[in-house]
Formats: sequence, C-alpha cells, structure tokens
Amino acid sequence: MNLELKLIDGSEFTVRALEFKRIELGSKPTGTPQATLAFDTTAQPIFHKNFDLVSSSFTDYLERGYTLYICTDSEKQAKRLRDIFEERGDHITFIPVNKTLHEGFTDNALKSCFFTDHQIFDRFHKYNLRSDKARSGKVALTLKELSQFEPGDFVVHIDHGVGRFGGLVRIPNGNTTQEVIKLTYQNEDVVFVSIHSLHKISKYKGKEGETPRLNKLGTGAWEK
Repeated sequence: MNLELKLIDGSEFTVRALEFKRIELGSKPTGTPQATLAFDTTAQPIFHKNFDLVSSSFTDYLERGYTLYICTDSEKQAKRLRDIFEERGDHITFIPVNKTLHEGFTDNALKSCFFTDHQIFDRFHKYNLRSDKARSGKVALTLKELSQFEPGDFVVHIDHGVGRFGGLVRIPNGNTTQEVIKLTYQNEDVVFVSIHSLHKISKYKGKEGETPRLNKLGTGAWEK
C-alpha cells in the first residue's frame, strides 16, 4: 500500500475540516459561532481555614438548594471535615468525592458546589512537574513557608522556570492594590505572581553548593 496516496496537504485538510462541527473553549472564537454555550460558574470562596466562614457559606448554599461535593485526596480528609463540623455543632451535609481538582467552583445552573479540601484547609494543590530540577524542588507551598523565603532565594515557577524571589510587593489593581510575589529572571525581567497562585511556585532544591542558572523569559527554553 502506498501511504503517500493517503496524505493530504494543509489546504485540503482545512476544506475537509469545515464539514465537521467543532467546539472551542474560550471567549475568542476563530470564526462566527453557530451557537454559544455559557457556563454560570463562580470560583470557590477563599476561607483561610476560618470555619466560621466555611460554616456560614456552606449553610447559605444548602439553604438555597445547592448540593455540596467536597473533593479530597483521601477518605481520611473527608472524615476530618465531617468531624470538625460535628464538633462545632454544624448541621452541614456534603457528598465526599475521593478525587480532587486543582481549584473548586460552583455551578449555579446545576446548583452544585464542587469544592476542594486543600483550599478549605489553606493548602495548595501539588503539580506533577516533568523537569527533574523542578520535581526535586516540588512542595505544597503555604503562606507560612512563603514568609520564610529571603529575597534572592532561588525558586521554580511551573510556567517560567528558575528565578529569584524578590519579596511580596503591592501593585495597583483598579481602585485598590494587590499583594503579589515578585520573581526576577535573566536580564532583570520580572514576573508578578498572585498569592492565590502559590501552587505554581516551589523553592529550588538542587545539589548543595550548585548555583542554578536563571531562566530567560520568552525563549521557550523552560517549556522545552
């Protein structure tokens, strides 16, 4: 069989692809969509382990007819959460799911909350990184651990690679200011990271005495 006869060029592929329906995720379609699906979702609230806030929020959802699903890494975590509610005297019912998400959310159309225990307990979801250097430095970073960082410490960001920690700074955000983490890369290029994205940062852990090379932004080297 001559496989070359089965090959088509890009122009023919484009023409044939028009015969199929496609679904694009995002807010900027490449063409004129025949239909638009809108998702009425909101992000999981930030609780910072404040169980008075957790209880009042969960109670409000239940009174409005929402179903609560709590995603955990283990059944032990779901039991821990139940025990906390029982000790507090909170009458909160939820359905445990022994699988977790990166971030929880509420689907207002389905009237369902899909929340994660690691956000309730102020922990951060771990990434599995392919880079050996990044994997060796992988931790579930917390605000407490972040406060122990010193300016100049080497850190790894999952999207940008190895940089230097530049401390917490405040930058304008509309009519207010936002606290962010400053990371510095080659050529003194700077990246500001929201404190809600701590899961993307880990302290660099390489061989003792070895100084890592800072990554250069925009080159694609880290991604490769």
